[in-house]
Amino acid sequence: MIPFAVAPDPNSVVAGWIPLVLTLALGFVMFLLYRSLRKQMRKIDIPEEGIPTRREPRQDSAARSARPASASVDGKTPEPRS
Repeated sequence: MIPFAVAPDPNSVVAGWIPLVLTLALGFVMFLLYRSLRKQMRKIDIPEEGIPTRREPRQDSAARSARPASASVDGKTPEPRS
């Protein structure tokens, strides 16, 4: 450590406005991060045992039977093999 030629007067050393503004800004950013975390945690669905929490997407029986079994994904019928 390099010693100072003249030691600063402890009565004249003050923190100033810049550290105060930085501390307040840091606190505000932490508050925003906390709110975002809380929002994301509320989206998590933890099911309890034996209690269904979400409905499964059901397919209508008419929609399943409307598409022939031989139809491909794009809706075209496959050509017969020789």
